[in-house]
Amino acid sequence: MGLDSYLHASKYVPGYDHNSVADNEAYSNVLESIGLSRDDAALESPSLTVEITVAYWRKANAIHNWFVEELADGVDNCEPSYVGRKNLIELRDLVADVLKVKDMQEADPDEALPTAEDLLPTQGGFFFGDTEYDDWYWMQVEYTHDRLTAILDNPKFADFDFTYQASW
Repeated sequence: MGLDSYLHASKYVPGYDHNSVADNEAYSNVLESIGLSRDDAALESPSLTVEITVAYWRKANAIHNWFVEELADGVDNCEPSYVGRKNLIELRDLVADVLKVKDMQEADPDEALPTAEDLLPTQGGFFFGDTEYDDWYWMQVEYTHDRLTAILDNPKFADFDFTYQASW
């Protein structure tokens, strides 16, 4: 039990006759890979949506809190939330700033800087994990930065849609 969070990427794959050869081949390949054929799909509207989990967080309550506040108007009900590329860039840049502040504070502890608590606060909750700004927190912040950078830098994800969902 605990807070599990997922970022999913999905892509609509049409299979209409008037589509390009590449689109129709992709459609047929996906169907075949799951043991289906074109005969199993609606002839009037041959299409499918492919979804993949591109990031997974375990008890990363600060990251979860950001998604809830930014995408769900503060309502935390485990429903999927649409995530635009702009949102992914915003979160990636935020966690980069949090990591920079940490480095600057370690270099000069007397300098007055915003803190991780100011920029990306933790959130308590039933089985949400620790709310301390400890190694677990920093590991989740670094992971988020690395995953979002990989996703945003990958041109294959340019035409994917993203959703965030948590469960506990």
